[in-house]
Amino acid sequence: MMYARRHHHPRFYPLILAAVLCGGLSFGQSSEAIERQVDGLFSKYNSSTPGVAVAIMRDGKVSLLKGYGAASLEHGIPVTARTVFQAGSVSKQFTAFAIYLLEKQGKLTLEDDLRKYVPEVPDFGKLVRIKHLLAHTSGVRDQAALLTLAGWRMDDVITTS
Repeated sequence: MMYARRHHHPRFYPLILAAVLCGGLSFGQSSEAIERQVDGLFSKYNSSTPGVAVAIMRDGKVSLLKGYGAASLEHGIPVTARTVFQAGSVSKQFTAFAIYLLEKQGKLTLEDDLRKYVPEVPDFGKLVRIKHLLAHTSGVRDQAALLTLAGWRMDDVITTS
């Protein structure tokens, strides 16, 4: 799979969170009513505005998946339900929160070896625990930093192979 790194507009990230939260305000409404409500929230988004993707889940199933605005202003590419976002840094706090919820539910401990859950992580010669990842003390290198050290530019095309 191949994807191009896009220029991002961090000032619009709160809108992504707002889109996630607006789903919680819509309980009891029909899917059509929810879609109208979300369409209204994002009615000013078009091909000349940075975009956002919205997903609302209900009872473990996606009830709305839609894009608004542009994924690339330069190339006029719209955000769709299938748009891939480079959202690693924005999603870290949500991942950490989910891990703490799993710990509270007794499904894991922060002392667990990372490889218990992600066995494909290589043996670095030192145990990497979940708590190390949460505190950024694991020693695991950041992908972007490694690519930069290897001479890549952040606007180069990055593939998974």
